[in-house]
This record gives sequence, structure tokens and C-alpha cells, in this order.
Amino acid sequence: MSIQMISCPRIFSAAIAATVLMASAALACTDRQAAVDAVQASDFATAEALQNTISVDPACPDDFRLWLDEALARSYFARAIEAQDPALKRDLTQSSISFFPHWRSYSLLGDLAGQDGNQEDAARWYQQAINQMNDGPERHAASVEEAKALLTAASSAMLLADGTIEIPATRSGNPGGIFIENLRGYQVEEVVLAIEYDFDSVNFTSKGNDVADQLLSYLLDRNPPRIVLEGHTDPVGAATYNDQLSLRRAESLRDYLVAKGYKGVVGVVGRGETMVPPAPTGITEDSPEHYQIARRVVLIR
Repeated sequence: MSIQMISCPRIFSAAIAATVLMASAALACTDRQAAVDAVQASDFATAEALQNTISVDPACPDDFRLWLDEALARSYFARAIEAQDPALKRDLTQSSISFFPHWRSYSLLGDLAGQDGNQEDAARWYQQAINQMNDGPERHAASVEEAKALLTAASSAMLLADGTIEIPATRSGNPGGIFIENLRGYQVEEVVLAIEYDFDSVNFTSKGNDVADQLLSYLLDRNPPRIVLEGHTDPVGAATYNDQLSLRRAESLRDYLVAKGYKGVVGVVGRGETMVPPAPTGITEDSPEHYQIARRVVLIR
């Protein structure tokens, strides 16, 4: 379920460097020039040592501290991408975040957790990546394709997780994680939900009930006038039966939401096994894990 990583951005742009070097001479930030020289020379050990004093030196301007922190964060991230040992890769990525958070760093931690089989942590890291993509600076570029891939990775991990994963709010307090409504210009119209049912039944499992309550909380908060619920199954069993089962499960979720207070119009559709998604990276096609991802309910808003 890894998000494709693009090459690490340049450590700093000419414009930022010029701004740093042209800062007022009245601010006698003693180690500033030495830190700039170290970053330009890719001597990040020296830059990090200087950062320890610059971070507490009141003479150093905040914009310079920010520039240096980002330079160090990117250096750690670049080393994490190159590292072969997963434990070292994880440590370097967490060090990168400690200097300055980036959605790519959280996404990489999600990849690593998924590779370890820890889908709960993977889902949490991917949702943090979603929120950071939303809340982070615009200069931390993200394409629509990357936004879609990140949402898919988060949803897949939540489907594979044994337990219910909390949905984090964005910095502004709006729904975040898989419930985010707009991600860097991408209007998110479909939300894949990890609502589980007992075998051959329309009754929720414990996890399914928790996720249904998460959906209910979202709907009561945002109050959309109309939604559609799409039920999906895996391809095991007769196609006609799967069509009926997916519809009955979507209807069961609708009835639950309405009984709990949602006042909007709820359309239901049973897709059966007709829209089984491709297996994500790291998941074997037609494996039990792949079919677990296929068994889902999709909210269309």
C-alpha cells in the first residue's frame, strides 16, 4: 500500500536562501552564516550542531530557524529514502518529522508499518499524512494522484486493521483523515468505510458497529442533505447472491443511521462483487487480505 515517493526536493530555493542571507544585520545571529555554509555544503552534522544553539538564540530570526529546520528535515528524509534497513529508515523518518513535519514523512511511516503487518499503525500514519497534506505549507507539493493514493492507502489499512481506528480532525477542526472533504483541490466524493458484518449476515461486528458510529457522528456534524451507501462484497459465492447481500447490508447501515438520528435522504446500492478493487502494493491478488479490502461500504456524498 505504499505511496510512490518522488525524488526529494532541493534543500532550499534560491529565493529562500537570498532572503536568509539578506536578513537585517542588526540581528546578530552569530551562527547564521556558518549554518548557511554547512547546508550549502551538505554538511548536515555541522548544521544540526549549530541548530541546537540557533534554536534558543533570541538574536536569530524565526524565518531563519524555519529555513534551517526544514533543511535538516529534508536531509533526514533523503537519507531515509536511501536506507535499506527498515528500522533505520523509520528512525531517520521520525527524526525528519521532529525538525519539520511533511506529509511524505508520515506516508513513509505508514508504508513501513504496513510492511510490518501493523495495519493499525499504518492507518494512523496515513491519516496523519492526509491531515498534514491538508494543513501543511503549499510548498510541500502534492498532486491529485498522490492525494487519491494516500486516501486509498489509509482506507485499505483501516479495512485490514483488527480494531477501529480514530478519525483525526484537521487543524481547523473539520473532519480529517479518510473523512476529509477536500484535499489540495481534490474534492473527495467517496469514502471507503471499514464497516464489517458477521459472516453471511447484515449484523455488524463490534468493529463494524464502531465504524458505523463514526459515520453517524460525521453525518450529524456535517448534516449533508443526501448521501448514497454502496455495499460491496468479495467474489466468493454466487454473483446474484452477492448482489443481494451487498444491498441488504447497505440497507442495514441506512436503517441504523436513520434510527440514530440522521435526517437526510439515504440512497442504497448493492454492487456485489462487480467492483473488487485491485490489490494494493504488498497485498497478494485474490488473497484473504485482498478480499477483506473488497468487503466494504462506500459513502458517496
